[in-house]
Amino acid sequence: MFKTNAMLKTKRSWLKRGMLVGGVATAMLFGCGNNQQVKNSSSSGSLALSNDDTMLYAVDTDNGVVSVVDTKANSKLYDVPVGTRPMKVTVGSDDTVFVANRGSRSVSVIRKGERQVSAELSTGVDPTGMAVSFDGKTLYVVSATAKDNNEYGLIQAFDTATLEEKYAKPLGYEPRAIALVSNDKALVTEFKGQEKGADLIEVDLKTGEPMNAGTTGIYENVNFSNAGTNPGSRPASFQSRGQTEVVVSPQGNRAYVTTIWAREDNLTQTPNSITGYYSAGGPCSVGSVATAGIVTVDTGDNAPTRAATDDLTACASSGTNTNTEANFPPTAIGSVATNTMPAIQGPSAMAVDPTGEWIFMVNKETSNVAIMPAWRRNGNDVDFNTTGNSLRGVVAVNQPGMTSGADGIALTKDGRTAFVYNQFDHNIKRLGNSVGGSSSVVTVTADIQLGLSDTLPAAAVLGRRAFFDAESKQMSSEQTHVSCATCHLEGRDDGHVWGFTHGQVQTPSLVGRKTEVTTPMHWRGEFDDVTEFLTHTVNERMGGRLQPATQQNMLAWLNTQELPENPNKQAALTEAQARGQAAYVKAECNTCHSGENLTDRKMNAVSAINSEAFDTPSLRG
Repeated sequence: MFKTNAMLKTKRSWLKRGMLVGGVATAMLFGCGNNQQVKNSSSSGSLALSNDDTMLYAVDTDNGVVSVVDTKANSKLYDVPVGTRPMKVTVGSDDTVFVANRGSRSVSVIRKGERQVSAELSTGVDPTGMAVSFDGKTLYVVSATAKDNNEYGLIQAFDTATLEEKYAKPLGYEPRAIALVSNDKALVTEFKGQEKGADLIEVDLKTGEPMNAGTTGIYENVNFSNAGTNPGSRPASFQSRGQTEVVVSPQGNRAYVTTIWAREDNLTQTPNSITGYYSAGGPCSVGSVATAGIVTVDTGDNAPTRAATDDLTACASSGTNTNTEANFPPTAIGSVATNTMPAIQGPSAMAVDPTGEWIFMVNKETSNVAIMPAWRRNGNDVDFNTTGNSLRGVVAVNQPGMTSGADGIALTKDGRTAFVYNQFDHNIKRLGNSVGGSSSVVTVTADIQLGLSDTLPAAAVLGRRAFFDAESKQMSSEQTHVSCATCHLEGRDDGHVWGFTHGQVQTPSLVGRKTEVTTPMHWRGEFDDVTEFLTHTVNERMGGRLQPATQQNMLAWLNTQELPENPNKQAALTEAQARGQAAYVKAECNTCHSGENLTDRKMNAVSAINSEAFDTPSLRG
């Protein structure tokens, strides 16, 4: 029987049992929550552990392999080639390994003890989320879009024994991650969302049908003080986006989602070369217009799924958090470094320890792991009232000055050891605690090299690191700590409309757009040269000090990236596409959006009434 939130709040306020941070020998687990926790936090992102914790599976996206690691010896045993651009790995109850391949539109199946893929499951476009049922009989796969339609995502259920597809159902708009709440229900995150940002979708696992449609209250809760007011008078408002991962507590009645809070209201700052355009006004006074955070969700079989989040509107306008007694972690986490904690940006993976007491959040753009209580904000080991956050500690997992691209974490079942994968470095960091109790400090205890080489050109390797770097002073100010990827998620767009001083504009996608041959650049076409554009964006908007060599490296990386997969692209036009082509020509869209790159590279007025001119953007992608 699950305990109620009130009971848990009272009982858990000061306990630190058997966790990686606390150091007590025995972890207390609760009934069926044990099985659930093992399935959720033994894998997140690019890492997964075997059921006995002796084997660790690491997905390397560049090389297209799964590296199998002996956790006792801290050494790699062998690699298994899988599909193109693998991203996610999870393990079934019989130790079958499943790998989601974004580039191949497939899931690779590796049976226990085998050193090769035994089967490939056909998925939708960009498969990014996987979970195995508690009884081990069903694999659930979430893809960003359906196989032939980008208007909705896809959830599939496969029999893990026969690998036959049980169902394939449309699901939301660009779904990303999935976690099981019970045998019958799952939570699926939206990656970007639409009008009000990203939300969560409850799914009936028996049928694959959604049980709600973005009604968990994320947007309403974080903007509670602005409800019903004139948008033009709002002091601040925020949207959730970049929801890369969701994990469920051992008790099954609470879930945690990684997110980035993006400013929705109009910004009043102007660009400058001292601290940058994005250096203030973030939620809870932690920094920039885009702030790393967590969405906490109360869930359960007998209660509606509802977000438990702070009112960031009041927090941003008053400079204080009005909900210090909340029994969930702060919604916004420190994106700006303080005297006691480094910056946190770009959350990519997450785990909850077996006691349900601690959250471990991996941050790709600051190459670190943030550790915080899951059910409280204050105690003898954390002090939210003074610091404005409840971070128990932040562990760096990169070499100094080198962004590592951390995007995976796996916890052992006793909660004593964690592993983190550095995608750009092709290595694994093993984490453990030095001493017990409230003085415990989590540190890197081993560095496991996988012996994998970079597959990108040398300049592109450096350029990718810079693109995802929110710590480098080249890329942003100490008051900002954002990277290019903070808004251009994965080099693509974030689906967000920013209210800059020159008007409302949407983040464009950068990958596959041939930026060097589609000038002028920027919304108003101010720049005829890509390096001038980068200098303006990084130095004046982000507060960085970008060097010419880094500019060229970033361009080199962007030039290696392909357009996102397009399910609508067919060998021949469908009947509907032919009608669309005729309408496109009849409306004279091709007058401006012309040629191979679908742009005339000119400034054009948007209407006869308003003569203001804008750069014709490429429609590629």
